[in-house]
Amino acid sequence: MPADDHGFDYLNMAVSGGVGLMGAVIGAVLGYHLTKKTQDAARERDERDKAAFASFVMGQKIGRIYSCLTVINETFVDASMKSAAESQPYVFINAMPAANSFERVHFGPDELWRAGRIADLAFINGVTLLDEHFNGLISMLERYERERTALVEKVAAVGTPIAGGFQIDWNRAEFKQDVPKFEALDRLIVSIIEASERDRPIAHKAIIDLHKGTGRYLKKQNRIELTNLDGVPETIFALDDEAAAK
Repeated sequence: MPADDHGFDYLNMAVSGGVGLMGAVIGAVLGYHLTKKTQDAARERDERDKAAFASFVMGQKIGRIYSCLTVINETFVDASMKSAAESQPYVFINAMPAANSFERVHFGPDELWRAGRIADLAFINGVTLLDEHFNGLISMLERYERERTALVEKVAAVGTPIAGGFQIDWNRAEFKQDVPKFEALDRLIVSIIEASERDRPIAHKAIIDLHKGTGRYLKKQNRIELTNLDGVPETIFALDDEAAAK
């Protein structure tokens, strides 16, 4: 296009104007994508940090449950064995747990969901009711301690003091009315042992699953020291050799 009478070249102006506009559009698009990419990366980092923290919190809670279940189980199983060795007719006289030594545990829905993302569906299914079971067991222990305290005070009042305790004549007439209470207390001990033996393997497996899931999620090797169900210390690595080498 020729210049007009005033010397303006409209064609060159149009071309250069179009190029400038296109450059601005491309710059805006690139800027948008770069900003979005940066924001997405920040969100991903934030989500990973939250998931890792949830894994840590859940691991601490499940570990506490596992430790408490182990202590509870050992306390009552050992008392049962001792009563059998001493030919005691009742176990409760040798089982002296301190219920107030154990604190209740609650899994928050958000930390459970985030930890489940790190582990897998089997982990979620395994631990969903674990805190409720454990808290129910603590309630059983509290009831046991209340009822045992009342009965032991009565038994000790008429027992013959000996080294380490009392020699008790269970055939005394004043005990006859309490026999149903003695038997009920021993049945409660059986329930406590069964509950601890039911949930200990679940808690043990959950600790390992969560530890390994966290290693895969963060692509980071780590290890924990854990006592297995037989009381033997073991080292658990988050990643197997092949995954750790990648």
